Amino acid sequence: MPFRIKYITTLQNGKTLVASDKEIFKPVSNNGQAYVFIPVVLNSDRIISNITAIYLDNRDYLYISENSENLLIFKETPDGFVFQKK
Repeated sequence: MPFRIKYITTLQNGKTLVASDKEIFKPVSNNGQAYVFIPVVLNSDRIISNITAIYLDNRDYLYISENSENLLIFKETPDGFVFQKK
């Protein structure tokens, strides 16, 4: 595994995201044998330097805490997550 999982968020419907220091992934089952981690597209001009927490709500908003100082909000769309506000 090329990264270390730091945070996991799961909704009641089973949607799950995991985060490393700088990236977010969607785990996808590979025939029930293992999981493949697909990078999540974050459509933003910002480069996220240090993820310190993630949360995905039931309205498909993704909240990312960066350096425990900034809260970044993204909305899930068919093209990935689109930056909403800081």
